[in-house]
Amino acid sequence: MVFHSALKTVTMKTPPARFRPFLPCLLLSLAAGAALHGADAAGVRLYTPTPGDTPCAVYALTVNGAPAPVVKFGDVSYSRFIINGPAEISVTTPEKIGDARVSPMNSKRTVLKKGKTLSFNIGRAGSYFVRVDKLEPLIIFADPPEAAGAPRPGDPRVIDLSAYLPPGRDPAAPVTALIQKAIDDTAAQAGGEGGILFVPNGRHVAGQLKLKSNVFLHLADGALLQSQVDFNATDFPPQANSDSSFIFIGNARNVRIGGRGIIDGNGHAVRTLNPKANIKLLRTAGAGDVLVEDVFFRDSARWSLHLLDSERVVMRNFKLVNDLRGGFDPKEKVHKAVVTNTDGVDIDASRGVLVEGAFIYTGDDAFTPKVTGYMGRQGPCRDLVMRGNVIWTIKCALKVGDETIEDLHDMDFSNNHVIHADRFLALWSGDGGRIGDMRIINNKVESIGGDYNERFFMFRVRLRRRKISRPGVIENIVIKDFQALSPAPQPSSFEGLGDGGRITGVSFENIVIGGKRAQSAEDIPLRVKDGAGLPVFIK
Repeated sequence: MVFHSALKTVTMKTPPARFRPFLPCLLLSLAAGAALHGADAAGVRLYTPTPGDTPCAVYALTVNGAPAPVVKFGDVSYSRFIINGPAEISVTTPEKIGDARVSPMNSKRTVLKKGKTLSFNIGRAGSYFVRVDKLEPLIIFADPPEAAGAPRPGDPRVIDLSAYLPPGRDPAAPVTALIQKAIDDTAAQAGGEGGILFVPNGRHVAGQLKLKSNVFLHLADGALLQSQVDFNATDFPPQANSDSSFIFIGNARNVRIGGRGIIDGNGHAVRTLNPKANIKLLRTAGAGDVLVEDVFFRDSARWSLHLLDSERVVMRNFKLVNDLRGGFDPKEKVHKAVVTNTDGVDIDASRGVLVEGAFIYTGDDAFTPKVTGYMGRQGPCRDLVMRGNVIWTIKCALKVGDETIEDLHDMDFSNNHVIHADRFLALWSGDGGRIGDMRIINNKVESIGGDYNERFFMFRVRLRRRKISRPGVIENIVIKDFQALSPAPQPSSFEGLGDGGRITGVSFENIVIGGKRAQSAEDIPLRVKDGAGLPVFIK
């Protein structure tokens, strides 16, 4: 794994060095074209139902003519299944369909409406977001086949969690100590070389779980690993002030989380019971060589995935769906969710991070590199790659800062598709740090708006705290091949802080908004003030 310092070239084909000692027996083959085992005649394989699934009463769905279950969750419904190539999707609703949209939007996709049925084709596996009239959103997860060699109980160095759980147990009762014992035993195998903990189908409730070095946590496709509702200092030890985390990887190396099961933060229930509860769904701290792929994260009670002071972290092809139920605030004239501050991926003082192929549906910033100083950990945040992701958020697709007590630099945000956001890109230097050397390349945006800021670009330098004596700077930002379906409701803005708080070295190239190429700041439009420099438009 090599991160080029300029982020022009990023190679991720070789697994982290610390994964290699037990690659032959523990890691899944990444070979393409794996067979689709257990598929029906339509070439579709359904997942094992997750405990507690509520069938959707609004949508019925077929894939290549075969029915696929639709689950109601929070403010959305979703369906997930496995396909091994192109597929024809049909969605049926209770009433005749008027307006409909399938995202990511694709000019090559055929979308047909006939009465109560919407039909469209997908060329390959992926995540799709469907809106029909004023009905709740429908998210479709059409997954590729699992690679051959997925771990199973009885395989070498595979520990089955079932062996630790009492027969006839109440699945709603927390089993924190039993799961933690299984994790510890997995890490201790072969003199500390570790192994795989297989989480079987079924519901498994717990407080905080601490993953150890050389542990691969594999969730079967019908497994639900769910946070308990009761937030207390015993089951969720305080980590940063009063906050804590459900899955914690602290000072560990060579850790993997995978499989097609669900890790659920129970966030709506947690915050309804205790509005001040602050539980991150996943936190790493001082960790290295971490691989997270394929797993489905759901319902965080606060920030979702917090990568704190960690290095060489790869997160690939995961899903994150948070519960955005709430209501319209007539005073502030925006939608407010019950569960607030559900950032997607917080990359905090970390180095060498790759996030690719993810689907993120959340109420706060989808990606937010920062340096907070949480848990006494800080340092530059650098060498980050976020590419090929699909994003729906109430807030910002990519927000860097406001917490910038150290520099943030060398970042690549490319080939992402933003279905909806309040802002596409926000760079906020609030604590004196430098934000720079970023490449924002080949991103698409369908819709901007619905919250406070409603603009494509929002750069600003400020001093959040009086003890900061020198403002930061924002510099060397390349924004290229940006496409937006329509204009934003408000002008974009660059706001500096005098001569010391500069915004400089920003270039725009091939910026297309509503089918029109921007040739100047007025074409975006962009407002510049207080020491911020005008961007250069490359024609």
